[in-house]
Amino acid sequence: MMLAHPQLDTVFDFGLQKVNTLIIENPRFFMDFLRDIGEQIGGCCGKAVLSQKNTPIDFSKNAEIIDSFISFEISRKTLINKIVSRMEETAVSESNFVRNTELMRELESYVLDLSFDLPCEIFCSKMNIGAVLRSLGIEIADNYDNDLERLLDYMELSRELDREKLFILVNLRSYYPDSEISEFFSSVIDHEFNVLAVESFSRKFLENEARLTVDSDLCEF
Repeated sequence: MMLAHPQLDTVFDFGLQKVNTLIIENPRFFMDFLRDIGEQIGGCCGKAVLSQKNTPIDFSKNAEIIDSFISFEISRKTLINKIVSRMEETAVSESNFVRNTELMRELESYVLDLSFDLPCEIFCSKMNIGAVLRSLGIEIADNYDNDLERLLDYMELSRELDREKLFILVNLRSYYPDSEISEFFSSVIDHEFNVLAVESFSRKFLENEARLTVDSDLCEF
């Protein structure tokens, strides 16, 4: 996967054994760069180009901006929907067909029993395992003591349940010490995640990052 922007001479290649870091010291370009990608993720047109094997791909399906690490939740709607869909497929598979049928029959019978004293007759028009699963409020267990481990697992779940994505992490290094960031970057490389760390100012250079800096005059180095 690769990312190009017309205002940058450098093209980011996410197949390297380094984590790409982009330092943008110019506030206007910092905002414009992230806004352009954010709008494309939302379905609009933009200047940046994301590609796979030299073929442009949509940001809306293949990229995600993460800019909040204090309140970051792993149980996001997109993942929960994928989990429920997987569970529904398992429920209606041949190995679970009998159990699923019996459960639906028992549940419908119970609902009808609950309606016995009502002054009307009811029926269940949408009784299916998918509706039942969605009504249960399924969430991903969040037992993490380490925020960066939660983020790594989120990226792994996104890959497993959805697809390979580019994760754009905004000012990540403002939240965690260099030692934790270096360990996190190593895990990103080991798992071959596509990550672009976008920062608004320079910090200590880490051995496992590939850094591009755009200074206040929009010069690259």
